Formats: sequence, structure tokens, C-alpha cells
Amino acid sequence: MENRQIKVIRILNRSSIGGPVLNALYLTKYMAPDFETKLICGPNREDEESADFLFNQHEVRYESITDLKREVNLWGDVSSFWRLVKVIKAYKPDIVHTHAAKAGALGRLAAFYCRVPVVVHTFHGHVFHSYFGKWKTQAYIWIERFLARLSTRIIAISDIQRSELSETFNICKPERITVVPNGIDLDKFQAGMEERRTEWRAKYGLKPEEIAVGIVGRLAPVKDHIFFTRIIAAMKSRGGVKNVRFFIIGDGECKEEIMAALDAAGISYSYSPASPDNKEVIFTSWEKNMVNAYAGMDIAVLTSLNEGTPMTLIEAHAAGLPVVSTNVGGVANVVLDNKSGYLVKHGDVDDFAEKLRRLTGDAELRRQFSTEGKRYVLSIYSYQRLVRDMKSLYADLVNK
Repeated sequence: MENRQIKVIRILNRSSIGGPVLNALYLTKYMAPDFETKLICGPNREDEESADFLFNQHEVRYESITDLKREVNLWGDVSSFWRLVKVIKAYKPDIVHTHAAKAGALGRLAAFYCRVPVVVHTFHGHVFHSYFGKWKTQAYIWIERFLARLSTRIIAISDIQRSELSETFNICKPERITVVPNGIDLDKFQAGMEERRTEWRAKYGLKPEEIAVGIVGRLAPVKDHIFFTRIIAAMKSRGGVKNVRFFIIGDGECKEEIMAALDAAGISYSYSPASPDNKEVIFTSWEKNMVNAYAGMDIAVLTSLNEGTPMTLIEAHAAGLPVVSTNVGGVANVVLDNKSGYLVKHGDVDDFAEKLRRLTGDAELRRQFSTEGKRYVLSIYSYQRLVRDMKSLYADLVNK
């Protein structure tokens, strides 16, 4: 690498809590001083929690482009494209690195227009199934194949995702894809967890003997919380919810639909802390102190139709939680089946309910899975490893 600071423009869809934001946040902050980064973000949706408090905590600033929205909007997208062109021409980066679909499309087109030497795109997930209908999905696949031709390198966040991109959907050849697993701050899940557990469980009125099962994430169709309600109903019908409380942590467009499903199944729920009548399900909305939430829970659940590498499960394992999850996307790169948790075929309510019931009823099994899950993610998913990997990749691409 030349003996100078390499300039990077990093472009995100939006500054809301989630894996792409954490990835961009750590790379922006910790790749300095070797790399100078300008971070650009689109706006949040109204039903999403802003990650601005995280940016403030890490003293990372970003430039907002208000028209850079997730939804397709001709005039807004054209406006965002020219705004990105203006920023790129003024900053003169060596690298443009985009994250997620909309930022990836407009950012790569703008970088190509401005003849940026190195263009990198990270797939944090993909929309090639479980999001749209057949023809819209095919259109996105064609678009991503075209955009891949404008990219110096594609980054997949798991081996499974790399296989999907190169073999299942033929986005580009496998040699043009580098796997760089996600990385987060795992140290914060290692200290003071007993005190945090006591605080969080008191907030929600949990008794010492009660088992807290939590699902964390946007209340969006792809996360399939309706499947979660069916699992609870199946456990309840078999008497498997004694001393078990279920927590839905997050918010979003499907909240009313999830509540209707719970009503239809005869499952009680509340939308406030420490419900005096011990509701079976508690909606917490977004929790800014997720370390406390993971400390207070006993089991983490994920019911998604499609995932990249779920940050929530990395965090859950780091906090010592066993997991039951649908076996989709890169989940199997995080959860070791029958060692740190259980992986279940999506749609198999009976198998999911049985494995969750097994975990809620066996403290020793939870302890074994906890130990293995923590050991595994601490060895792979630190932000320090993420930064090292990305520095090495950037240096190689710039030198070439």
C-alpha cells in the first residue's frame, strides 16, 4: 500500500439499528488512521429505531441523504444518484464501499460514473427469495448481476451466502466474492451480566423460576413473527409453557398483524413492562440497552424466512444464550446444530415447538449450549477481526 491515507466513501441504506449499521460503524471508526472514511446514510423508516445513539457513543458522524430511501422512487432515486456523484467528485475516494441493496445500486452506479478505482459491495442479506413475487424477484436478480459487473469485489458475510450468490443465483463468479464475516463488540457481553440480568428481569416482573424466551428484530414479514405465534400456540396446547414468558423485542409494520394472530390463538399479551397479570407474551418495542435484554433472557429464537448472518444470534451466543432458529441463510454459520442450539426447517411448527420445549425444561442442556455458543462466536465474530480482514482486503485491491 502506498504510504498515505486511503480515502473511503461508505454508503448505507439507512441509520437504523441492525447488522449493516454495526458493520459500517466499526469499520468507519476502527480502520482509521490507515483509512479515512466518509460515511453516508439514508433516512430511517418511521417504524424503525434510529441508531444515532450508537454513532454518538462511538463519535462517528455521517452525512444524510434524505432521498436515499429503501423503497423505489424514481425522482428520489435520481436525486440521490446525483447527490452521491457530487459527494464522490468532491471527496475523491480511492474506494467506494456500499452496504445493502438500495445503497448498493445507487452507490455503485455513482462510483462507476465517477470512475472510482475500487468499488466494493457487501451483501448483508439478499432479496432473492421470501420478499417479493416471482417477477419482481427475478428483476432484482438481473439488476444485481449487472451491478456485480461494476464492482471490483463482492463481499459475502458467510460461506453459505457466497454459495447462494455464486451458485444458486449466479450473481457473479465465486472468485470475485470474498467472505468477510460480520464482527461486533463482544466484550460488552462479558462483564456485569448477573447485575444486568437482575435489572432487566425486575423491569418485566419476571420471577426467578420463569424462563424468558426472546425474539429480537424488526417486525417485518421476512422475520415471520406469525410463525413464532404458531410455535407458542403449539407449545401451549401441549402444556409446554409453564413458567415460560415470551418476549418480542423490536417494532415495525407487522405489529398489529402479530397481535391479531395472538388474539386468534387465545394467547395473552401486553405492551408494557411488568404486567401485573403475567401475560404470556410481552412486546417491548425497541430496547436501546440490548446487553441487559440478553442478560435477562434464557433462550433466543429466530423464525426468519431469509437471513444473511444474523447479528442478533451472534449477540445472543456472546451473552451465553442457547438458540432455536429456522435454518435459513447464514444461520448455520452462527448456530452449531445440537451443540449451541437447534436448527429447524422453516414451517415445521411441531419440530420447532418440541425443541424449544426441550430447552425450556432442561437447565443443564441450556448450560451446555450456552458454553459452546459463547466459545464459538467469541473466536470468530469480533469487530477486531472484521477490521483486520477489511484492512487486508482494501490494501490488496488498492495495490492491484
